[in-house]
Amino acid sequence: MKFYLMLILLASSVIRAEEIDVDIKSLFGEHGFEIKTPKLNGSYSNSRIPLSASTLERVKVAEANREAFEIPYSLIKQNNEATDEVVDSVRNGILYDLKTSKDKKHLKYLLGYHDFVTPLARLIETKNIGDGLKTLKLTGRYQQKIKAICHWKNDDKPTILLLNGRATTPEAMFGLALLDYTNNVAAVYLQKLDVSVCAMEVGHLFEPSAPRLGLSGRGYQLSSVFDFLYFLKTRNEKSKIILGGLSNGGHLAEFGAILSDDVDALISAGASARYDYPYSRYTNARLTSGSAYTTLDFALRGKHVFDFIYPKPLLVSIGTHDAGFLREKVTKIDTINHIRNVYSDSANKLFIHVFQGSHAHDPNGESEMINVMLNRFFKSSE
Repeated sequence: MKFYLMLILLASSVIRAEEIDVDIKSLFGEHGFEIKTPKLNGSYSNSRIPLSASTLERVKVAEANREAFEIPYSLIKQNNEATDEVVDSVRNGILYDLKTSKDKKHLKYLLGYHDFVTPLARLIETKNIGDGLKTLKLTGRYQQKIKAICHWKNDDKPTILLLNGRATTPEAMFGLALLDYTNNVAAVYLQKLDVSVCAMEVGHLFEPSAPRLGLSGRGYQLSSVFDFLYFLKTRNEKSKIILGGLSNGGHLAEFGAILSDDVDALISAGASARYDYPYSRYTNARLTSGSAYTTLDFALRGKHVFDFIYPKPLLVSIGTHDAGFLREKVTKIDTINHIRNVYSDSANKLFIHVFQGSHAHDPNGESEMINVMLNRFFKSSE
């Protein structure tokens, strides 16, 4: 019986794949967006039917997580019944406080980050692993362990620092492990771009020692990111740094670009352009399950984070089926149009890459846009 039920679900997912793709193409087309198709070179999940099937699977997982957390459905339903006017009012109040504060202290506290202990990194071990790649092991300001894999070209070249998502590693980003949703992004960048590339392991979001240091889990991760930026700058103070990441790594890169003057540009892949969290019924379960980041997610995990990244050069890369497409109020089109409006007087600094795909990097398509960014803003590190 279960077998036949699975066949029915798969069949329905195929039908929905066709319907969704037609709608998305027309919707994006109306707003002047061209959907790119990733090269079929073994990329992770970039065909139409598996993508939509994986989207449906994510919905089923979200439902299972809701049940696992034993969150009453009535509570989630109640959250969904909050009017858009109330949601907008609360969020606008938080954003007003952030934008009118004279420094970034307010944002740091909201993130659960502080720099009362200033960034620091000590290189403990360097190991050559072939093809010019080096594994670096360091300790940071709190004696936390930091690991990265780097390939340096000439010191006058910019460095792209990539932060891993929760389901990948620096090894996978460089093609040294099984193919995953990063699609060997670091290796592709290294091959196609005239840059140095590092991929950093950001550590656990739920770090047990973080509260004793006055940090949230995300603040603890950001501490390691800023410590590694310190290392890169002490290695070559003139180096220009482009910070990037996918998923949670993308969110960290966004916050890092806001808070650090050492970050010269941002690559946001599968992060805040996915959808606005306050308007997603799939997020309410997580936001009401004891999350320590509810206020932060409410204010800045969505289109408004880009208000604070401006005017730094920005590449936003997003798959059409990343976390599903249509949402209760805010779609990817709304988010991208908001970003374009924020950058309206600096349009040459904004690069939007929409590709047929799910929650993943499209390294080939991204490389084309990064190359334009490099030629415009990073011809020399002087």
